Amino acid sequence: MAKHPQSSQLPKELSRKHISRAQRDAQRTRILLLAVGGAVAFALLLIGFGFVRETFIAPNEPVAIVGDEHILTREFQQRVRLNRYQLLQQYNLLQSFGSSDNAAQVLQQLGDPISLGSQAINALVNDAIYRQAAPGLGVAVAPDEVQKLIEEGFGYYRNPPTPAPTATAAPSQTPRPTPTVPPASRATPTPPSGATATATVTPRPTSTPVTVEGFQSLYQARLSELGGLGFGEADFRRLFEMQLISERVQELVAGDVPTVTEQATFQFIRALSQSDIESVQRAIELDGFDAVYAQALSQTLPISDVLGSEVPFLPRDDLIESPVLGQSVADAVFTTPISDTFAVVTDPTGTYFYVGRVLDRQVRELAPDALQRRREAAIENWLTRQREELKVQVLTWEDRVPNDP
Repeated sequence: MAKHPQSSQLPKELSRKHISRAQRDAQRTRILLLAVGGAVAFALLLIGFGFVRETFIAPNEPVAIVGDEHILTREFQQRVRLNRYQLLQQYNLLQSFGSSDNAAQVLQQLGDPISLGSQAINALVNDAIYRQAAPGLGVAVAPDEVQKLIEEGFGYYRNPPTPAPTATAAPSQTPRPTPTVPPASRATPTPPSGATATATVTPRPTSTPVTVEGFQSLYQARLSELGGLGFGEADFRRLFEMQLISERVQELVAGDVPTVTEQATFQFIRALSQSDIESVQRAIELDGFDAVYAQALSQTLPISDVLGSEVPFLPRDDLIESPVLGQSVADAVFTTPISDTFAVVTDPTGTYFYVGRVLDRQVRELAPDALQRRREAAIENWLTRQREELKVQVLTWEDRVPNDP
């Protein structure tokens, strides 16, 4: 019997239920793909926005406003990096001298970003104040002055200073030979105890004259170093221009500080309790100030913890600002007749009790350190007034402090 050819099987027709399920599965797949694609796109968008913000937007956002001038994040970060660079130079120098304690202090500063940021912000705000005040004070800096300052910072002098004359022996005398130290026995110098080395953006001048070619080589090398901190040549030159502007403005501001003032010199006997100083007063009434003062100096006074001392000529302000003398002592010294004694006064904290005698009062030239303190105080007061007049605003900067180099 002949076999019939096998007939091909037709696929079963899908039911509506199957079709509906397939459509739902396809829809879920599309939704999943869209969700994944959307998440990836959003992540890429965030990454791109972060890159654009950190690269183009954030550096141009202000961290402080001084009058109409905005101090930008990139300027702030430049300054912090420069400060870190200088501290690292200082750290390496101290390490080479074996000054481990001072080196550790510098390392501690490097690990304190808030302190570094605060220093940078204050410096930039002050720079802006000096810069804005300069025209009104008649202060201007020419490009050639900036160039000259840079050159001399690298030890190059267009007109080398005339060397100081050296002493020569009289013709009838034989010059003494100059002692020399063999290289092997020369010791490496160490900084004095407690001294802190200061790093600058330019090398310190050396005794060896620098030629113009040598200056150019040093200058380009330093620009290359600072390029890694975000400094271009214009930024570098601006540092020196700002140095000249701030120095000249400060000179004018501090120029009004009087160089002479009334000053007093006096002797005092100091005790640590009211009862002790009253005992000192009774002894003065019996034996006189000179005798009791001499005993206090020699520590033979039969009262414990009594000190005798003489204060050289000082202005009233210095006495007021002294933490162990203060307003009461200043008032007594500048109102008591010369050669008379003043009664019991106390320091600002009530810890010390004084009796004393005024030796003299004169209008005198201020000592250099006292004059310097007054000039610094005048500049600080001026800066404070300028901050108020310019309505200085310090904005958010704490999250923008770089930790390199």
